[in-house]
This record gives sequence, C-alpha cells and structure tokens, in this order.
Amino acid sequence: MFFYDSDSIEQDFGKYGLIEVSEIDEPNKHMKNKPSINFIMVKCRKIGNC
Repeated sequence: MFFYDSDSIEQDFGKYGLIEVSEIDEPNKHMKNKPSINFIMVKCRKIGNC
C-alpha cells in the first residue's frame, strides 16, 4: 500500500502519461459502523512505443 499526496502522484506517475486522479471512498463492508476506506485511482495513458 502506498500513501500519496498530489505532488508525489505527479512525481511517480507523470512520466507514464498521467491523465486523471480521483478519490474513491469504499464502504467498509467487514466492520459495520466504521468509516469508509479511502483510495486514490490513478489513470495513465500509454505514451509512444513503451
């Protein structure tokens, strides 16, 4: 598991064609009355002949 802020996302994924970053709040299905689990979805586009 990795912990990112907006700057570290740009550093780590910018060179891979970063096109979108969005946050996802996943309900905690296994522990009722607990807060959701937050994830970041990073979308990249293939660049060139990689």
